[in-house]
Amino acid sequence: MSFARIIVLAALIGVSTAPPVAPALVAEESQGSGGGRVAFGSYESGAYNVYTAAPSGAALRLVAEDATDPVWSPDGRWLAYVAPFAALLRVRADGTRARRLAVDGRGAIYYPSWSPDSRWLSFTRMIPFINEEGDEDGRSYIYVVRRDGRRMRRLNRSFLEPSAWSPRDGTIVFGHRLGLAAIRPDGTRFRILRRDLTMSRLSFSPSGHHLAMTASSDQGPLIRVFDMRTRRLRTLTVLKGNIAAASTITWTPDGRRLAYLWDEYGTADGITRKVSTGLYTIRPDGTGSVRLATLPASAGLGGLSWAP
Repeated sequence: MSFARIIVLAALIGVSTAPPVAPALVAEESQGSGGGRVAFGSYESGAYNVYTAAPSGAALRLVAEDATDPVWSPDGRWLAYVAPFAALLRVRADGTRARRLAVDGRGAIYYPSWSPDSRWLSFTRMIPFINEEGDEDGRSYIYVVRRDGRRMRRLNRSFLEPSAWSPRDGTIVFGHRLGLAAIRPDGTRFRILRRDLTMSRLSFSPSGHHLAMTASSDQGPLIRVFDMRTRRLRTLTVLKGNIAAASTITWTPDGRRLAYLWDEYGTADGITRKVSTGLYTIRPDGTGSVRLATLPASAGLGGLSWAP
């Protein structure tokens, strides 16, 4: 199970975390918005939901109930999401014309990602089975399916890790037991890009040259950037004590900054509680963190995506 899913379970059973140390901010809070709309997952009253909002936090809209892992299509027309965790769906940007693309009554579906032409999606599917000891186990694979739900096919083992579709060459990059892997949408040219690397979320820059990810560490969730050309990996920042950021990372539409969510706490009557979620951006070199918006406290458990 990925670190993001473990964090979700910890939050649901009430594991407490210390108030996070806020990142250094710059004064110009209007920087780094990039236009478009953000979509994010939320956990409230025992259910997952998907909302969209302006980068300022205004015009908050409930798009899908019983939903998580939202991701915008590159053309900005469609929003794909998962009905926890049994179905992959897509809707128009205004929440209409919902359509089921894949259903799994036995296993689970995670981590949808759009192709550069907005016609296909990749996703991770966990298939349960009974192992040699007679215990229930599961294998996870990367699948692709057309936007209309047709021509679904299995590509490769994924080990319950996320995938991301490169806008540069159409390669699908995903987490594998050996590290960060890549494969073509037709299932050919499988290769390992970097060994011994784990990740919770993946997001390609608009150019396709850089891959952002969140990952776990002893110090807390990390934000990292992997250079697809040089294969170099750079850690931008450590997000200590921050549940929301563990499963949220996305590029702004202009490709100049990365966006993530940050748990914000307050203390009343000697008790510290999460009171809101902040939408932040940061430069790819790890500097210039900017707070853009205040989102509901329930935001953050279930992904973040920014529409072009």
